[in-house]
Amino acid sequence: MKKLSAALFVSIVVSIPSQLVEAAPSINEMQTCQGLLDYLYEKTQSTNLIYAPSDKEIIAKGLQQYDDFIQETFITPGLQSFVESTDTQVSTLQAQIDDYKVSLVEQLRLQYAEEKFVMNEVVSLNNCTKKAVPSGNALGDLKQAMERMIALVKQPS
Repeated sequence: MKKLSAALFVSIVVSIPSQLVEAAPSINEMQTCQGLLDYLYEKTQSTNLIYAPSDKEIIAKGLQQYDDFIQETFITPGLQSFVESTDTQVSTLQAQIDDYKVSLVEQLRLQYAEEKFVMNEVVSLNNCTKKAVPSGNALGDLKQAMERMIALVKQPS
């Protein structure tokens, strides 16, 4: 069996229509993806990251839109249905999710201390897209971000 290139694999995954996703992902899965997105976004904002500002902007835009999609589509509605829309309870649960994401970002910083993107980060992001596929501009910008990340990973050091 031939191996698909990473770029082709990403383009296949992010091209899957949302309707084909069998089951909605859990809040736990999505908060983990948001933690990854927070980490990757933070990395794009680092002055130590070795890439051109235009590359970092493209990646940051796609990551931010995907994060917004996850929040608006899965996290907020999921919390509201879980606690029957009580604003105080929703806020408390959102704070717990935010705390979890902060700890995940710290773990990822320790695991991937390089001042560049690595393929494991792109693969992890791709795994999130398998669980929750945005549509419209968010999908296009996410696809561009992932393709740019792959191109940057493949650049010689």
